[in-house]
Amino acid sequence: MKLLISCVNSKYSLLGYDTDTKEIFWSVPSTQFKACGICLVEETLFVASDDYLIKFSPEGDPLLHRVKHSTDPLLHSIHPINDTLIGAVDTGHSLLRVLNHQFEQVSAISPLATWQAAPPDAIHLNDFVVTPLGILASCFDYRPWRAVKDAQSFEDWCSGGYGLILNLTGFKEKGKGKVMLCNLCQPHSLTLYKKELYLCSSGNGTIHKAAFLADNSLRELARAKITDTHFLRGLYCHEDGFFVGGSTSRHGQKLADSAAIYSLDPELKVKETLSLTFDGEIYDILPWSDSLNTQRKTISNYSLS
Repeated sequence: MKLLISCVNSKYSLLGYDTDTKEIFWSVPSTQFKACGICLVEETLFVASDDYLIKFSPEGDPLLHRVKHSTDPLLHSIHPINDTLIGAVDTGHSLLRVLNHQFEQVSAISPLATWQAAPPDAIHLNDFVVTPLGILASCFDYRPWRAVKDAQSFEDWCSGGYGLILNLTGFKEKGKGKVMLCNLCQPHSLTLYKKELYLCSSGNGTIHKAAFLADNSLRELARAKITDTHFLRGLYCHEDGFFVGGSTSRHGQKLADSAAIYSLDPELKVKETLSLTFDGEIYDILPWSDSLNTQRKTISNYSLS
């Protein structure tokens, strides 16, 4: 299977990787532009890159948009919300920016809207997913996360279970602001698959599976320990199982010598560990799209420098 992978704090920003041949068949160096969250909407690739959003479409030139604000937006995940809108998580301001495909902002949703003031990157809001219960989002803590992290050892922080899943919108306003799951460790990679929610507790190398209940809540069905040697992030679900990324470092801590992709069976058991030839952090994993074949040169040559 061919995958599209985004990386941060690495020599690569985007990768094409073949899990059968175990080879990188295409790459974009991070010196061209940085990539964090990525999503494909039909034949269009959207990329979150620090305080920029980039759109690569076969129908025109790349479109660049800078999210301007008094402090660094730190854009993370980007996903479609519906046929005409996308969402980009502005981690620096703890909000979800809702935009059309021309990057015109339609609205902004923040779980901290009622706070009088919040520090930059207050709770490390990082990812979201559109679900039957509303738009759910992951964050590291309900308190300023850096202060919590700095008050203890890195190991204790990674295993502390301070992470949350929040309901940003509710369903028809019901359940808006609700804590949907807790006792997570630096959660990322919220993925809706076959009417169930999957996510990573990145800090302790665990994947969680949860079901949606009739009372507008979630119930954890299973959790699987995947690794003790990587920061777990970037989850792709497919008919034969899952692929999830293993990063070599996070928050200044060296965890492993090379990045990896874990291939899991449908029961979340590790089938194979695919070791990659570089160090750095994997953020997103998507299935490779044939539409990218015609855009590879354009994307590879695009530069923000």
